[in-house]
Amino acid sequence: MAMLRETPQGDAPRSSPCYSVIGIYGVAGSGKTTFAGYIRDYINEECKEDKHFDTIMCIHVSETFSVDDIFHEMLKDITKDRHSNISDREELEEKLKKALRGKRFFLILDDLWVKNKHDSQLEELISPLIVGAKGSKILVTTQTKDAAGALCAKELIKMPGMDEDQYLKMFMHYALDGTSFAHE
Repeated sequence: MAMLRETPQGDAPRSSPCYSVIGIYGVAGSGKTTFAGYIRDYINEECKEDKHFDTIMCIHVSETFSVDDIFHEMLKDITKDRHSNISDREELEEKLKKALRGKRFFLILDDLWVKNKHDSQLEELISPLIVGAKGSKILVTTQTKDAAGALCAKELIKMPGMDEDQYLKMFMHYALDGTSFAHE
């Protein structure tokens, strides 16, 4: 949790982004989304006293995503209004920049998929974030280290996988209300 509170030193170059990226990667079902949810809840509850972040956004990205839809979701998380009446990308981006300007934000991009490191959609997605305050954080959950690294993650955390018995126990717990099952 300490890396969530880190703020850059005053001697950081002006060209560096106002945010740093933390990537969590691992196989599907390893708990990345749940872990990101715990972090979001921790920030909402434990950090609200010191108001370390001005705004928190939690966005599910998925393999095929629309930048416009994600901008709408970000605006909804910040302003509590989805701004669904706006269909122009430039207007959406300007509204988002206005809402984020000078604010320290915490953004969770859950289930990010990246086809290549220079994905133009990814660049479009993060372009409005440059107006935020230093010390902002982006937490990315993804299945691959490459996708986490595509946003130049400062920290990469690998979620450990489970062995077959652990997956089976988890399945039985959720699918069959904990019914025991003899597995050989």
